[in-house]
Amino acid sequence: MFLKLLAITLLVLISTTSISITSTNFVKAQAPTPWTWDGGMIGRPPNILLDPSFNPKTVFNPAAPIGGAPFCTSGGLGTILCYPPDFIRKAYDFPTLTTGTSVWENVTDNPAYSMVPAMDGVNGTGQTIVIVDAFGSPTILNDLSNYDGNFSLPAPPSFVIRCGPTWTGVGDTCPTFNSTNTNQVGWAEEITLDVTASHALAPGANIVLVVSNSDFDSDLNAAEMAVVTQPSLMGSIMSQSFGEPDSVVGCINFPTCTLFDPSIKATQDNVYRIAATNHWTVLASSGDDGANEGYRYFSPPKANALIPSSPSTSPYVLAIGGTQGQPYTGTNGQYYPPGPGGTKTCAAGATCNTGLVVMTGGANGCTTAARPGEPTGCTPTGYGGEGAWNEYNDLGSSSSTGGGVSTLYTKPLYQTSLPATFATLPSGTMAASGRLGPDVSFNAAVVGGVLAYLGIAPSLHRWAVFGGTSASSPSWAAIIALLNQVNAGPVGFINPTIYSLAMSPLYSHSFHDITVGNNTNVLPPTLSFKGYPAAAGFDLTTGWGSPDVLNFLTDFMTITQGSISLVPGWNLISIPLVPVTTAINTVLANLIVDNSFTSIFAYQGGSWKSALLTGGGTFSGHVTGTLTTIQDGVGYWIFMTKADTLAYSVPSTGWVIPPAMSPPNYALSLGWNLIGFKPQPTVAPETASSYLASIATKYSTNNVWIYNSSAGTWTRTDGVTVLIGQGMWVYMTTAAVLYP
Repeated sequence: MFLKLLAITLLVLISTTSISITSTNFVKAQAPTPWTWDGGMIGRPPNILLDPSFNPKTVFNPAAPIGGAPFCTSGGLGTILCYPPDFIRKAYDFPTLTTGTSVWENVTDNPAYSMVPAMDGVNGTGQTIVIVDAFGSPTILNDLSNYDGNFSLPAPPSFVIRCGPTWTGVGDTCPTFNSTNTNQVGWAEEITLDVTASHALAPGANIVLVVSNSDFDSDLNAAEMAVVTQPSLMGSIMSQSFGEPDSVVGCINFPTCTLFDPSIKATQDNVYRIAATNHWTVLASSGDDGANEGYRYFSPPKANALIPSSPSTSPYVLAIGGTQGQPYTGTNGQYYPPGPGGTKTCAAGATCNTGLVVMTGGANGCTTAARPGEPTGCTPTGYGGEGAWNEYNDLGSSSSTGGGVSTLYTKPLYQTSLPATFATLPSGTMAASGRLGPDVSFNAAVVGGVLAYLGIAPSLHRWAVFGGTSASSPSWAAIIALLNQVNAGPVGFINPTIYSLAMSPLYSHSFHDITVGNNTNVLPPTLSFKGYPAAAGFDLTTGWGSPDVLNFLTDFMTITQGSISLVPGWNLISIPLVPVTTAINTVLANLIVDNSFTSIFAYQGGSWKSALLTGGGTFSGHVTGTLTTIQDGVGYWIFMTKADTLAYSVPSTGWVIPPAMSPPNYALSLGWNLIGFKPQPTVAPETASSYLASIATKYSTNNVWIYNSSAGTWTRTDGVTVLIGQGMWVYMTTAAVLYP
């Protein structure tokens, strides 16, 4: 199958006299008439083309102000609310682009910490954002240059385009672009949005545009596999603004989908596993068809289906949903497009709430003009409010934020604390048995969208206003680039820490909890589509909500991901993460400070190693060898003199997972092995037999021993559930390599 661009194709062509809504085949289009799909990813962001006369860089004359942003001129709509980069940055509280002089600064509004890295000038420097799309765009370099010039942004430090067959830049050839093919033009529009949206919010980050030969799953998988395995790109951030129904991944006889090619899903899963191992952060848009990602794929539409969008349903992917300003400026809203000739104004000296962004009219105000744009008489001052993105009845878009419960993937470990059911609309509940999404959200409104220049086709060559979750994913990719810069290294697979942060007392400090709206789509007068309501905390429309970026960056730097509870006496433990620094003094630092243990032992290769704490953080050996490092995949006996916890955090010196072997593996020898339990972070609690599945015929199932430190009892079976932080004895009947 082929994948669809997740910025739905609401292509509203705006001339000076009319609006025409056109659909693009296979582009998750806002098609006004039935259309067909032949299987694959679809993409084209909802967008509104502005008048050819629109120029966002008009010279601002204080005596005759004509800079009108956020009021963009369009003949058919009169005025469309549009946001330049500085408006988005201000609303979401991004760090200023001006570099400060301090390295660390006091933060007084959060008692969880007193000192955090200064955020002035944080712009993604040193990080790499990888944008994945199909077919390519022959004008993307010019589009980006035009964008940067108009908004006074620097060019990316590095912007490279990678195509097949190797995606390394050596011996590769990009697909021949057909500007008369509406599907390819839709993907080119997506590329412009993805590149400019991420660059606007992280202008210091490098950009790699990865171009797939087509929008079929197999081609996109091949392109992504090629880049996640490249050593030079380890620790990058991948943004994917495309998708397909979770229920049809691998389908080879659409639309009945009774036959599936399992290699499609298997390859996709492997790509994301390797990406996590190589410390990538992978993101994907949650979709633009509300709770029923499949309704555009089937004819007649499946009115009551609840189908989320893949690949955002992968447990290894951070799923990004959509929001809109609240109060919404769409239908009947204060700033809804007034029609031909209609204008909007924020008066001089006035404070105006445009929904997402609050602004002031300043000395001259701002109003719709023939050439509005930047600079403008209005200045953004802060955040207004947000609801779940749902513009189904606006401008013919038939679009709203995706979300729901996956049938492909079970609920991952980091979601096990979420509710067992979620309310559905118009009534009922949905069992939360699978991977839930989205995880987080960002602005996706078209009425209140972002600006980009389209030079891809002769009919375009003008500015447009974009929306859809296609805008949300690259925006979050930019946020991760800032986070990586603050962390002085990639945070990698971020989902577990996002959930730890959201379920901590810092939640309301880091996120805007979206409690208004829903992702129900309605096709009057005969078809009604179910959906989910926004609610307090996590929901299936916007996940945990949208970020207060500055607070999110500082809070993330302090959040503890987990800890291992230790009781007085002997404890059999293992560490669940890969420490950057394996030195025993670093890994056990908080226990050393607490002076809560006396010794720690490991059994490897048929012999013991140990370390005895002698005071002052120094160790001496005992038995046959001195233990100097603590590593993942190994079990340890530790003797505690009092109860304590071994804390592990991401990020924190000594615990950030570095680029590692792909996949993780541990060599076990014939006989007894004292091993650790390092679960995949996407897997629900598992039994020892599940964890040892890769060596199923090479160990004695009756000789897997797990020690309950609290009770002081042993369990001798591989059927018992293993807990994070536990170690285990395993008797190998032959030497083998464990692939957990």
